[in-house]
Amino acid sequence: MSLHITMKSYEYILNPVSNRWVATGGKIGQRLLRSYIRQLGGTLSTPSLTKRTSPRIFIINGAPTSQSMDSLRTDHNKHDNLKIVICASLETFQAAQDKIMTPHNLNMVSTGDIYTLPTNFRAPHSMTNGKNPLLHNYGEVHDVPSFKGAQTEVTTALVDILNYADLNKIPTYFAIVPRSDRPTYIQLSKSSGLVEFYDYKGGRNKVLTNLVITNLLDLIFGKDGNPTLEYALSNYTEHNASFLADVLTICCALLLDDEDCWTRHSLGKKENCEVGAVIDYASDFSKKIFTETTEDLHDRREHDSTELRENGYAFCRTRFVPDKNGIFYSFKSGAKNKIEAILTDLAEKFPRGEIEKVWDSCFMVCDTFLNDVDDLPANVLAQALSDEYVEEINYST
Repeated sequence: MSLHITMKSYEYILNPVSNRWVATGGKIGQRLLRSYIRQLGGTLSTPSLTKRTSPRIFIINGAPTSQSMDSLRTDHNKHDNLKIVICASLETFQAAQDKIMTPHNLNMVSTGDIYTLPTNFRAPHSMTNGKNPLLHNYGEVHDVPSFKGAQTEVTTALVDILNYADLNKIPTYFAIVPRSDRPTYIQLSKSSGLVEFYDYKGGRNKVLTNLVITNLLDLIFGKDGNPTLEYALSNYTEHNASFLADVLTICCALLLDDEDCWTRHSLGKKENCEVGAVIDYASDFSKKIFTETTEDLHDRREHDSTELRENGYAFCRTRFVPDKNGIFYSFKSGAKNKIEAILTDLAEKFPRGEIEKVWDSCFMVCDTFLNDVDDLPANVLAQALSDEYVEEINYST
């Protein structure tokens, strides 16, 4: 019989190097304690920050399509306790709409820029590893007209998902903080060619990011047919960098029952209107689309600014109203420390295979390697956390 000891069994342990007692709650104390327990032939159990709440979750870690809506409806018909988790900041979504919307009548498009929307609420606008994306149920996206069509596909799916959740009272979580508050950021160094932490615009967590690189990313990339992390950042990202947003969303999804992490909202509706989310149109997309030149971008902006509504760029227009009983949840930026604690816990347990199952089922909508590298580690974690795991890639190249 092996010796099984919890952290509470020892509060302090003697450091043989400094000959001083250190708390076992710190990293040095934990390392010394693990070494000591191994000498005794036992194992050390650390308290888990994740709890089994048995939810069935539907995660949207990529721009949704009509296929995503069909899958949600099917999953909801199978599971009456489903929860929807979206990798997008509600705060960012609302702010983008405020920027996009200007007073306009039914004959004119809005003058706003839909590039300000959360990434997962936009269609892809550039190649991935030298290839054009193939959006499921739509086709190849490769120029301005096809981008507009793909954006309508993504917007229609998002509108349908939000209205479906509202109608069926499905708890829906916007499970990420705005970019300025995200603790992790990795980049491929131009000088060394190695993946390293970068304090992008300040406020990033170096210790946590390095732990994630060592204990999670380095154990996933370059294994089982996956590309190396260096290759992935170089070929699948625009700036050879990543916030690892999809991974952070997995952490937020482990905090669904923590009321301190969320503000609640309902979907506002106009008078005599049965739905709260609708398709609207804006005139501008401020980035070059695929092979456009700077001149093309200028011409497109000048032309689109005078187009009628049907020729603009689609976006999901809605308004979320604070409501203590609402079914739409927004993750609080002030709870970022809880994301860091969860991610630290996952990263420490992953190499030892100690991640526990907490979800009965997880349906993952993703866009692996579509201009980012974070889907792969997020999917690996989600599968490790789930009894039943289904993955749906909403594009291919």
